[in-house]
Amino acid sequence: MADVFVSYSRADQDMVQRIVALLEAQGWMVWWDTRLDAGESWDITIEREIKAARCVVVVWTPRSVGSEWVREEAHHGRERGVLVPVLLDLDEPPFGFRRLHAVNLTGWDGVTITVAVDRVLAVVRRRLGGTTSGSPDESKSDAGEEVSLPATDAPIPAQQGPITRGSRRVLEVVWNGSRLPGKSATDVYVAALCKIGLERVAKEQLSLSGAPLVSRKDEARASRYCHGWYVATHSDTPEKYSVLQHLKERLGVNQMVIRLA
Repeated sequence: MADVFVSYSRADQDMVQRIVALLEAQGWMVWWDTRLDAGESWDITIEREIKAARCVVVVWTPRSVGSEWVREEAHHGRERGVLVPVLLDLDEPPFGFRRLHAVNLTGWDGVTITVAVDRVLAVVRRRLGGTTSGSPDESKSDAGEEVSLPATDAPIPAQQGPITRGSRRVLEVVWNGSRLPGKSATDVYVAALCKIGLERVAKEQLSLSGAPLVSRKDEARASRYCHGWYVATHSDTPEKYSVLQHLKERLGVNQMVIRLA
Protein backbone atom coordinates (compact mmCIF):
# COMPACT_ATOMS: atom_id res chain seq x y z
CA MET A 1 0.00 0.00 0.00
CA ALA A 2 1.16 3.55 -0.75
CA ASP A 3 2.19 6.27 1.68
CA VAL A 4 0.59 9.02 -0.41
CA PHE A 5 -2.56 8.95 -2.52
CA VAL A 6 -2.74 11.66 -5.22
CA SER A 7 -6.19 12.85 -6.29
CA TYR A 8 -6.37 14.76 -9.58
CA SER A 9 -8.12 15.12 -12.93
CA ARG A 10 -6.84 12.99 -15.81
CA ALA A 11 -6.82 16.18 -17.92
CA ASP A 12 -3.94 17.42 -15.72
CA GLN A 13 -1.88 14.23 -15.86
CA ASP A 14 1.24 15.81 -17.39
CA MET A 15 1.43 18.48 -14.68
CA VAL A 16 0.56 16.11 -11.85
CA GLN A 17 3.28 13.69 -12.96
CA ARG A 18 5.86 16.24 -11.81
CA ILE A 19 4.32 16.34 -8.34
CA VAL A 20 4.30 12.53 -8.20
CA ALA A 21 7.99 12.46 -9.21
CA LEU A 22 8.77 15.00 -6.48
CA LEU A 23 7.06 12.87 -3.83
CA GLU A 24 8.69 9.66 -5.04
CA ALA A 25 12.10 11.36 -4.93
CA GLN A 26 11.66 11.65 -1.16
CA GLY A 27 11.41 7.86 -0.93
CA TRP A 28 7.63 7.78 -0.43
CA MET A 29 5.41 5.23 -2.13
CA VAL A 30 2.83 7.14 -4.19
CA TRP A 31 -0.42 5.85 -5.67
CA TRP A 32 -2.35 7.60 -8.43
CA ASP A 33 -4.72 6.07 -10.92
CA THR A 34 -2.04 5.39 -13.54
CA ARG A 35 -1.15 2.49 -11.21
CA LEU A 36 -4.41 0.71 -12.10
CA ASP A 37 -3.78 -2.64 -13.74
CA ALA A 38 -5.76 -3.96 -16.67
CA GLY A 39 -8.89 -5.75 -15.51
CA GLU A 40 -8.96 -4.12 -12.07
CA SER A 41 -12.23 -2.74 -10.75
CA TRP A 42 -11.15 0.89 -10.58
CA ASP A 43 -13.68 2.10 -7.99
CA ILE A 44 -12.89 -0.75 -5.59
CA THR A 45 -9.15 -0.26 -6.10
CA ILE A 46 -9.33 3.50 -5.54
CA GLU A 47 -11.34 3.01 -2.34
CA ARG A 48 -8.83 0.45 -1.06
CA GLU A 49 -5.81 2.61 -1.86
CA ILE A 50 -7.15 5.88 -0.45
CA LYS A 51 -8.20 4.18 2.79
CA ALA A 52 -4.75 2.62 3.17
CA ALA A 53 -2.77 5.79 2.35
CA ARG A 54 -1.48 7.85 5.25
CA CYS A 55 -1.68 11.10 3.27
CA VAL A 56 -3.95 12.37 0.50
CA VAL A 57 -2.62 15.08 -1.83
CA VAL A 58 -5.37 16.71 -3.87
CA VAL A 59 -4.38 18.81 -6.89
CA TRP A 60 -7.00 21.51 -7.44
CA THR A 61 -7.11 22.88 -11.01
CA PRO A 62 -9.85 24.40 -13.20
CA ARG A 63 -10.45 20.82 -14.43
CA SER A 64 -10.40 18.92 -11.14
CA VAL A 65 -12.77 21.26 -9.24
CA GLY A 66 -15.58 19.99 -11.47
CA SER A 67 -14.81 16.31 -10.84
CA GLU A 68 -17.12 14.58 -8.39
CA TRP A 69 -14.50 11.86 -7.87
CA VAL A 70 -11.78 14.35 -6.95
CA ARG A 71 -14.13 16.12 -4.53
CA GLU A 72 -15.11 12.81 -2.93
CA GLU A 73 -11.46 11.75 -2.56
CA ALA A 74 -10.57 15.16 -1.09
CA HIS A 75 -13.52 14.89 1.30
CA HIS A 76 -12.23 11.49 2.46
CA GLY A 77 -8.76 12.93 3.10
CA ARG A 78 -10.18 15.92 4.96
CA GLU A 79 -12.40 13.74 7.15
CA ARG A 80 -9.36 11.64 8.13
CA GLY A 81 -7.24 14.74 8.75
CA VAL A 82 -4.60 13.73 6.19
CA LEU A 83 -5.42 16.06 3.28
CA VAL A 84 -2.73 18.23 1.67
CA PRO A 85 -4.29 20.55 -0.96
CA VAL A 86 -2.24 21.94 -3.85
CA LEU A 87 -3.31 24.59 -6.39
CA LEU A 88 -2.40 24.70 -10.08
CA ASP A 89 -3.79 27.55 -12.21
CA LEU A 90 -6.20 28.49 -9.40
CA ASP A 91 -6.21 31.16 -6.70
CA GLU A 92 -8.16 29.17 -4.10
CA PRO A 93 -9.69 25.73 -3.49
CA PRO A 94 -13.32 25.10 -4.44
CA PHE A 95 -16.15 26.00 -2.08
CA GLY A 96 -16.32 23.58 0.82
CA PHE A 97 -12.54 23.06 0.99
CA ARG A 98 -11.30 26.57 1.80
CA ARG A 99 -10.76 26.06 5.52
CA LEU A 100 -7.66 24.06 4.62
CA HIS A 101 -5.30 26.56 3.04
CA ALA A 102 -3.60 25.28 -0.09
CA VAL A 103 -0.08 25.64 -1.48
CA ASN A 104 -0.07 27.35 -4.86
CA LEU A 105 2.34 25.65 -7.28
CA THR A 106 1.14 27.53 -10.35
CA GLY A 107 4.13 28.18 -12.61
CA TRP A 108 6.40 25.66 -10.88
CA ASP A 109 8.99 24.34 -13.35
CA GLY A 110 8.89 20.83 -11.90
CA VAL A 111 12.55 21.02 -10.87
CA THR A 112 13.44 23.93 -8.56
CA ILE A 113 12.84 23.38 -4.84
CA THR A 114 10.98 26.60 -4.08
CA VAL A 115 9.53 27.78 -0.77
CA ALA A 116 6.10 26.51 -1.84
CA VAL A 117 7.44 23.12 -2.93
CA ASP A 118 9.36 22.76 0.32
CA ARG A 119 6.15 23.62 2.17
CA VAL A 120 4.26 20.82 0.43
CA LEU A 121 6.99 18.34 1.39
CA ALA A 122 6.99 19.58 4.99
CA VAL A 123 3.25 19.10 5.42
CA VAL A 124 3.30 15.69 3.72
CA ARG A 125 6.04 14.63 6.15
CA ARG A 126 3.88 15.82 9.02
CA ARG A 127 0.92 13.84 7.72
CA LEU A 128 3.14 10.76 7.43
CA GLY A 129 4.39 11.23 10.95
CA GLY A 130 7.93 12.25 10.00
CA THR A 131 10.05 15.23 10.91
CA THR A 132 10.11 18.55 9.12
CA SER A 133 13.42 19.92 10.42
CA GLY A 134 14.98 22.42 8.07
CA SER A 135 11.68 23.40 6.46
CA PRO A 136 10.96 27.13 6.56
CA ASP A 137 8.02 28.45 8.56
CA GLU A 138 6.75 25.09 9.70
CA SER A 139 3.04 24.76 10.29
CA LYS A 140 2.29 24.27 13.98
CA SER A 141 -0.95 22.44 13.19
CA ASP A 142 -1.29 18.70 13.50
CA ALA A 143 -3.18 16.41 11.14
CA GLY A 144 -6.88 17.18 11.27
CA GLU A 145 -6.45 20.85 12.19
CA GLU A 146 -6.49 23.81 9.85
CA VAL A 147 -3.08 24.52 8.35
CA SER A 148 -1.76 27.82 7.14
CA LEU A 149 0.48 27.42 4.13
CA PRO A 150 2.23 30.21 2.22
CA ALA A 151 1.24 30.63 -1.41
CA THR A 152 4.56 32.12 -2.48
CA ASP A 153 6.57 30.27 -5.10
CA ALA A 154 9.82 32.21 -4.75
CA PRO A 155 13.00 30.12 -5.15
CA ILE A 156 15.16 29.32 -2.12
CA PRO A 157 18.54 30.90 -2.98
CA ALA A 158 20.59 28.20 -1.23
CA GLN A 159 18.84 25.35 -3.03
CA GLN A 160 19.16 26.05 -6.71
CA GLY A 161 19.89 22.43 -7.60
CA PRO A 162 20.69 18.97 -6.33
CA ILE A 163 24.08 19.75 -4.72
CA THR A 164 25.84 17.00 -2.78
CA ARG A 165 27.72 17.23 0.49
CA GLY A 166 31.43 17.91 0.45
CA SER A 167 32.30 17.54 -3.19
CA ARG A 168 29.57 19.90 -4.40
CA ARG A 169 29.16 17.66 -7.44
CA VAL A 170 25.80 17.94 -9.17
CA LEU A 171 23.96 14.91 -10.50
CA GLU A 172 21.23 15.67 -13.04
CA VAL A 173 18.90 13.14 -14.60
CA VAL A 174 16.52 14.04 -17.41
CA TRP A 175 13.70 11.57 -18.08
CA ASN A 176 11.70 11.99 -21.28
CA GLY A 177 12.76 15.64 -21.45
CA SER A 178 11.91 16.50 -17.81
CA ARG A 179 14.57 16.84 -15.14
CA LEU A 180 13.96 14.72 -12.05
CA PRO A 181 13.59 16.85 -8.91
CA GLY A 182 15.64 16.51 -5.74
CA LYS A 183 17.63 18.50 -3.20
CA SER A 184 20.60 16.16 -3.32
CA ALA A 185 22.35 13.69 -5.60
CA THR A 186 20.81 10.88 -3.53
CA ASP A 187 17.28 12.23 -4.13
CA VAL A 188 17.89 12.33 -7.88
CA TYR A 189 19.61 8.94 -7.90
CA VAL A 190 16.76 7.19 -6.06
CA ALA A 191 14.16 8.88 -8.26
CA ALA A 192 16.01 7.65 -11.37
CA LEU A 193 16.14 4.07 -10.09
CA CYS A 194 12.42 4.20 -9.32
CA LYS A 195 11.77 5.38 -12.86
CA ILE A 196 13.83 2.53 -14.31
CA GLY A 197 11.97 0.06 -12.10
CA LEU A 198 13.48 -1.40 -8.95
CA GLU A 199 12.56 -4.95 -9.86
CA ARG A 200 14.45 -4.58 -13.15
CA VAL A 201 17.41 -3.13 -11.26
CA ALA A 202 17.37 -5.99 -8.74
CA LYS A 203 17.67 -8.57 -11.53
CA GLU A 204 21.02 -7.01 -12.51
CA GLN A 205 22.44 -8.10 -9.13
CA LEU A 206 24.65 -5.03 -8.81
CA SER A 207 26.30 -3.98 -5.56
CA LEU A 208 27.17 -0.59 -4.14
CA SER A 209 30.12 -0.41 -1.72
CA GLY A 210 29.68 -4.09 -0.93
CA ALA A 211 25.90 -4.02 -0.41
CA PRO A 212 23.20 -5.01 -2.93
CA LEU A 213 22.12 -2.04 -5.00
CA VAL A 214 18.48 -2.80 -4.19
CA SER A 215 17.12 -5.38 -1.78
CA ARG A 216 13.91 -6.39 -0.06
CA LYS A 217 15.82 -6.17 3.25
CA ASP A 218 17.76 -3.21 4.59
CA GLU A 219 21.27 -4.57 4.09
CA ALA A 220 23.12 -1.26 3.65
CA ARG A 221 24.48 1.22 6.17
CA ALA A 222 22.50 3.93 4.43
CA SER A 223 19.46 3.26 2.30
CA ARG A 224 16.17 4.70 1.05
CA TYR A 225 12.88 2.77 1.05
CA CYS A 226 10.92 2.96 -2.18
CA HIS A 227 8.12 0.79 -3.59
CA GLY A 228 8.89 -2.13 -1.28
CA TRP A 229 12.65 -2.05 -1.93
CA TYR A 230 15.64 -0.66 -0.04
CA VAL A 231 18.03 1.30 -2.25
CA ALA A 232 21.66 1.49 -1.12
CA THR A 233 22.81 5.12 -1.10
CA HIS A 234 26.16 5.12 0.78
CA SER A 235 28.40 6.22 -2.08
CA ASP A 236 29.72 9.42 -3.57
CA THR A 237 28.10 11.21 -6.49
CA PRO A 238 30.48 9.91 -9.20
CA GLU A 239 29.71 6.32 -8.16
CA LYS A 240 25.97 6.98 -8.35
CA TYR A 241 26.53 8.47 -11.80
CA SER A 242 28.46 5.35 -12.89
CA VAL A 243 25.69 3.05 -11.65
CA LEU A 244 23.05 4.95 -13.61
CA GLN A 245 25.19 4.98 -16.75
CA HIS A 246 25.72 1.23 -16.44
CA LEU A 247 21.97 0.60 -16.04
CA LYS A 248 21.15 2.88 -18.95
CA GLU A 249 23.44 0.94 -21.29
CA ARG A 250 22.64 -2.49 -19.87
CA LEU A 251 18.84 -2.07 -19.88
CA GLY A 252 18.55 0.24 -22.89
CA VAL A 253 16.98 3.11 -20.93
CA ASN A 254 17.29 5.58 -23.79
CA GLN A 255 14.76 8.03 -22.34
CA MET A 256 17.20 8.80 -19.50
CA VAL A 257 19.97 11.38 -19.87
CA ILE A 258 22.52 11.61 -17.03
CA ARG A 259 24.88 14.50 -16.36
CA LEU A 260 27.60 15.00 -13.73
CA ALA A 261 28.93 18.52 -13.18
